[in-house]
Amino acid sequence: MRKKHLVPRSDGELMYSTPPTLRRYLPMFLNLAVYMVTFVLWLYLDTAYYGFGHKIITPLTGSMWIVGAVFALLLPSQREEIIRHTKWFILGYLGILFVYRYVIIAVSGVSADNLTAAFNQAVAASSATAVIGWLQNLLWIIAITYPIAYFIFQAKKIPQFFGTRSKRRAIRDIRDIRDNTKPY
Repeated sequence: MRKKHLVPRSDGELMYSTPPTLRRYLPMFLNLAVYMVTFVLWLYLDTAYYGFGHKIITPLTGSMWIVGAVFALLLPSQREEIIRHTKWFILGYLGILFVYRYVIIAVSGVSADNLTAAFNQAVAASSATAVIGWLQNLLWIIAITYPIAYFIFQAKKIPQFFGTRSKRRAIRDIRDIRDNTKPY
């Protein structure tokens, strides 16, 4: 067999390329905008929820980012999927907490007298405070279970990844046996 000699490219060689267009760069700008909105929303919720934001929302959001980054490094075959899921899960988490804050603000102004007038029947004064307590409990549930669900969702990818790796190894072993079997 003769070796192929590679000819170096000359400096004067022309390369044809398409001019940059908005269609080419728009997905990159939108992706950047999603990350920027996520970061600004994270900062806003950290201050808007005061101590709850500092002690619950910020650490859980940061841990979601960290788990996504670690899993993206550990599972290279699923890297793009993990990055995409991490981005949208965190944006969804922060979006839910953003909307929920305004729901709590809207409902907190409702008193038992307002409910009595709206339903045209007597409502106990304790029911108005019970609704606020229920909404606070729901906030705890949302703020903690959403990241836990994300962690479980990412952790279930580990057995899938190692299962596919062992499948590849089994196929390679079968091919090795088939290729190395003597015909006589």
